[in-house]
Amino acid sequence: MSRGQAGDIQFQQERASMRTVSIGYGQVAGLPRCRADCLARVEANLRWATAAESRWGACGLAVVDDDIVGYALIAPSWHASDIAAWQTAPGQDDETDRPSAILVAQWVDSHAHGLDVHRLLIDGIAARLVRTGDLVLDARGARFRPTCLCPSVRVLQRCGFQIEAEHPVTPLLRLDLDRTVRHRARPGLWGRVVTAIRRPDLPPAPAQRLCDGGNGGGRR
Repeated sequence: MSRGQAGDIQFQQERASMRTVSIGYGQVAGLPRCRADCLARVEANLRWATAAESRWGACGLAVVDDDIVGYALIAPSWHASDIAAWQTAPGQDDETDRPSAILVAQWVDSHAHGLDVHRLLIDGIAARLVRTGDLVLDARGARFRPTCLCPSVRVLQRCGFQIEAEHPVTPLLRLDLDRTVRHRARPGLWGRVVTAIRRPDLPPAPAQRLCDGGNGGGRR
């Protein structure tokens, strides 16, 4: 067996072992992050998280194998004022004529990059939002030095987001679920997403699991 074939088998095994689980507001404080204080601004006021859990049954999704390898947190758009990182978001429009959500934070372990974890997370969030008729998902993106609160613009665009309001550093991006979610869904992935929504269990995060400031980090 060639080294390339062995690598492909390992890649497939790693993907097969991953599953998505729901995140409740009480689990936000234990999530890994790109810096020790990165989520402090969203943890200070969790009204957005309780509102998300009331509307969607969770405030986010995590991808796990033995540990958390990635997660995404969401909130109803009308709670943007509760989240410090969104109070000055360029182009933010609270008067959208369609029910909408915002991506509060997203983190993926650097060892999981290449395993499509970002896409799996966004597809899972999209499935949950569509069920309640919420057809817009907005995100703050970073052109340089992405963090949990401001994921990479390129990563978001690979997940289907489009720039809604230009900004030299932190543009506003939007995923129009009414137009894209059914075209984006792949049968195998969609089945895992629907199954995952029914799983409330979330393994505890390691006590100290930080990443390198580039919206990713190694396992320690």
